[in-house]
Amino acid sequence: MKKYAFYQEMFFPGEVYEGCVTVVDWYKLSVTLKQGGHGIVYSANINYDNKKFTPGQTYDFEVIGFNQDGLISLVPAKKELFRLDIRPNLTKASVIAVSNTAVALKIKGDVYLYKSVSDNAFFELLEPESEVLAATYSPDGLEKNFVIADIAEFSAGSTKIMTMDYSCRQMLNAGEKQQVGDLTVGQLKELIYEPLDKRFYLVDSDDEVIVNQTSFHPSSKHAKYLGRVTGFSGENIPCINLIYSWT
Repeated sequence: MKKYAFYQEMFFPGEVYEGCVTVVDWYKLSVTLKQGGHGIVYSANINYDNKKFTPGQTYDFEVIGFNQDGLISLVPAKKELFRLDIRPNLTKASVIAVSNTAVALKIKGDVYLYKSVSDNAFFELLEPESEVLAATYSPDGLEKNFVIADIAEFSAGSTKIMTMDYSCRQMLNAGEKQQVGDLTVGQLKELIYEPLDKRFYLVDSDDEVIVNQTSFHPSSKHAKYLGRVTGFSGENIPCINLIYSWT
C-alpha cells in the first residue's frame, strides 16, 4: 500500500494550490501545500531551473499526477512559469484526431488526450497526421507517462504558429506590464471582429482589445482571428498583433 494513496482522492490533476518550498536539490523541489498535502516538483519538469526557487517561499503549483510513492506531483502554475522565465519541455507529437475542445496526440507510440475549453480554439486548424510541438510533463520525472500541458507550436497550412512567443517580452520598455490577470505578453489568443463598431474582442471573455498591427483587412463577422498579446494600454486593455485569420 502506498503511503499517500489517499491523496489521489483529495487532489486532482489541473487543480492549483499555494505551497511552500521546503527543500531544493538537483533532483527535485519538495513542497508543502497550504492545505496540508506533500508534493514534489521534479527538476526534469522545470528544465532544472531549481535555483529560481527559494526555500521558505510560497508559490502557486498545479497538480499533474502522483509519483510511485503516492506523493503529489506538481509543477509551477502557468503564471509562475512566466514570472520565473521557466520554459516548458517540448516534445514532437503527431495529431490523430481533433474535436472542438480536444486533440488526440501520439508521442513515442502512445496516445495522449489534451483538452481545452476555451484557450485553444485553434484546434479546428489542426489536421490529422500533422505534427505539433507539445509542452509535456512527467508525474514521475521520467520521459514516459506524459501529461500534455499545452500545444506550444502548430501549423496552419504552411504557417507555423507558436502559442507563446517569449521574445515579445524583450520588446517591452522598462516598467511596462508583462501580465494582467490571466493574459501575458507573447500569448496567442483568438479574437472576433464586430463590423458595426469596428472593434476586436477576445472570444473567451468578450473583452475589447487594441489591434496594433494586421496584414489583412477584417471584413466578415464570421471570420476568426489569432492574435499575439504584445502589451497593455494604460487602462490595462490588451494590445494585440493579428497574425492569422480563417473562416
